Amino acid sequence: NNNNNNNNNNNNNNGDASELNGIDMAQRMESLAYMFDSNKQDKVRPYHIHFGSAFWNERHPYASALRLFAKILHQRESCIFLQPVDEDLVTTMTSSQNAAAVAAAAPYNTIIRNPLCFHDIVKALQGDGVLSLKSLSCWNMWKGMDLLEAIDLVFLNSLAYYGKERTKQRSDTNFLRKILWQGIDSTLTEMLNPKEDDKKRKECTPTRRGDKSGFVIFK
Repeated sequence: NNNNNNNNNNNNNNGDASELNGIDMAQRMESLAYMFDSNKQDKVRPYHIHFGSAFWNERHPYASALRLFAKILHQRESCIFLQPVDEDLVTTMTSSQNAAAVAAAAPYNTIIRNPLCFHDIVKALQGDGVLSLKSLSCWNMWKGMDLLEAIDLVFLNSLAYYGKERTKQRSDTNFLRKILWQGIDSTLTEMLNPKEDDKKRKECTPTRRGDKSGFVIFK
């Protein structure tokens, strides 16, 4: 019952993620981060999930991951990643950049293996943390490592679909991805014991995939 009450309170406080803009989403993440920093995570995080003792699942590192997500959401460049990709909009954007490319471009969902947006992540954090996409059901957004890799996947999908051509979208995506990985590195440096060896740091570092990874695109 406590778990149900916590989830219901979380849903009532946050509202429907699809109705939130980037600033709203960022504020929700900042509020969650405050709960973890204040040692009140049991009021928002479901009880039934087994978190183990992984670094990013500890309350301060997880709060740091949430604040990093909020920082990205606050950036004006994040607006293109808030909602699911619209196939018609993708075609329009691509055609405005390269008319020849759009004629040859395959539909988004035939290239991108795991479509994901920030709305999906925020929505998962209003409940049990599980993403709606079945192929990503092994991830849980209440686990810090999974959360960070999900954010990165949003960027990788964009880089993979739009290719290597120098466009504003690619530049914006790389800018936001740089914020993510610099933030991850800063948190590890700040919160890991200085006596920890490189092996421990590597274990605590999320998987940094490339945009041609078989996890990102169909091959």
